[in-house]
Amino acid sequence: MNNKDTVLIVNPNSNSGLTGKNWESIYQTLCESFGKDLEVAFTKKSGDGTELSRAYLKKGFKNIIPIGGDGMINEVANGFFEENNKINYNFDIKVQDDNNDYLSLMPLKPINPEAIMTVLPSGTRNVLIQSLDLPNDFKECCTALGNCKTFKKIDVIFALVTDSEDSSKNVMRIFLNAAEIGIGAEIISKAKEIRNKVNNRLLSTIAGLITTVPTFKSDVCEITIGLNKESGIDDKVITKMTMGIIANGRFLGGGVQAATNASINDGLLDIVIIRNSDGLGIVNEIISLKIEDQSKSESGGGVGGNNIYYTQSKNVSIATTGDKNIIVTLDGEPAGILPAFFKIFPNYLNVRI
Repeated sequence: MNNKDTVLIVNPNSNSGLTGKNWESIYQTLCESFGKDLEVAFTKKSGDGTELSRAYLKKGFKNIIPIGGDGMINEVANGFFEENNKINYNFDIKVQDDNNDYLSLMPLKPINPEAIMTVLPSGTRNVLIQSLDLPNDFKECCTALGNCKTFKKIDVIFALVTDSEDSSKNVMRIFLNAAEIGIGAEIISKAKEIRNKVNNRLLSTIAGLITTVPTFKSDVCEITIGLNKESGIDDKVITKMTMGIIANGRFLGGGVQAATNASINDGLLDIVIIRNSDGLGIVNEIISLKIEDQSKSESGGGVGGNNIYYTQSKNVSIATTGDKNIIVTLDGEPAGILPAFFKIFPNYLNVRI
């Protein structure tokens, strides 16, 4: 790796602040693996990872190494592509139209198609590392990837999500591992609110679970699968949804293997819908996700009984039929609410592996 075109984009607050506190030794480890005198850029606020990544790529840097958790990796990955947040899309009108222009709406232009991202386990949440089958130990992963001369092209998922502050606006982002919708996203959102006051991920996660799971109620949602201009749609499901997962990788937080058949470079979304599982019943369904073989499921059920729907597609839209705001998270970070649309871009990002 040429350290002259390599930059570290660092969230000093990651890993509960230990990244900033131990930065000197972390930097030494990185230099031993990736070369001396590496360029370093520190983030100061949310969104800086995207802006810095985009700016360094436009300067000609080709090797980008985010230092932080999955949220930081997601920010940096978004910076690999030209900014594309100026389009507003009326879900209420277009979601009903089989000849709509959802697909052409989703341009995703790489700044440098040859640029490479290196993913390291440097946060408290390192789920993408599991989905990429990389070592979960920081030094071990640095050594492995520092000696690596190859990269792998992985799929990128483009998400169009409704803005939670203004439902007339959209949020456009990419993600690499998984989107969560419903109870999983609600837990993440509440835990993040608590973590802003108490900087402890374990305590905030437990508090998010306690305040969400016992009283959570599912909502009726319409799931439109495989939308295409030629033949309309492949399938449409209307169901009482407790949790939705749009997966590129196999794992969610906590080590739950929610999408057992997912491959990060197969060109397909893995869509898992848990339904009719209010309150503590969701725990049993999540356990079922972890231990069951989804390959035995046909669309509409089978895995874990009739309460789990599983399929694969190149795109999917999800909308609620009620008035409740249903939260959507992307790679473990709150992004907006339903309705939302997801489309996969196969082999669209180079990752060192």
